[in-house]
Amino acid sequence: MTWSIVAVDPVTREVGVGAATCTVGVEMVRGVVPGRGVVAAQAYTNLQARNAATRALAAGADIDEVFRAARDASGRFGLSAWEQQQIGVATLDPEPRSRAHTGADTDAWAGARGAPAVSVQGNMLRGGEVVDCALAAFASEDPAHGRPPDLAERILRGLEAGAEAGGDNRCPFECPALTAFLCVARPDEDPEADPVLYHVAPRAFGLKGALRHSLHPYRPAADAPSPIALLRSWLDATR
Repeated sequence: MTWSIVAVDPVTREVGVGAATCTVGVEMVRGVVPGRGVVAAQAYTNLQARNAATRALAAGADIDEVFRAARDASGRFGLSAWEQQQIGVATLDPEPRSRAHTGADTDAWAGARGAPAVSVQGNMLRGGEVVDCALAAFASEDPAHGRPPDLAERILRGLEAGAEAGGDNRCPFECPALTAFLCVARPDEDPEADPVLYHVAPRAFGLKGALRHSLHPYRPAADAPSPIALLRSWLDATR
């Protein structure tokens, strides 16, 4: 129940993913393989499928094999079936490619838009304009800090545009997300560690936090900045 962006930069060979949602634990959707590609596994998130797709990327699989690995890992141990999931993948090799799967049993509005090096996908959104606006913002060439936008800037612009278009339909329109994250990895980074450019706003919740939220819903203070605004402040401070 989120909107996310997976993308690669064929020039710098950076790979990145960002997402926002009206629940917690959004950071769990990500699978990142530096120098290879990224995964976002959402809707009825299946961690087995996410991990299978990420392992396939790390093993050098092409994008067709990555989706096959995720599908084959679905539905086991009582976890969500393939048709309940939404998965976006972007890869660098053998050429920049992206693709998204939106299962027939995901919650409306659900769908995706993409280009060769980027895919924007979302479910339980206010409408298709969320992903349309996110993709257009990602593609914008407006300079940032006096220079062309890099991958992190593009992904964050996409999250901001998705929020402005209404975001998650469970949140009020004026506050369209509860949590968000941004993650970009350089090709030389350790695949076993979090990338240097990685931030969760307002904080990382993880699986235990997500389960706790289902019993005692997390609510930010009324005057707290939006999670995407927090990501903007953090990213700008790094430049």
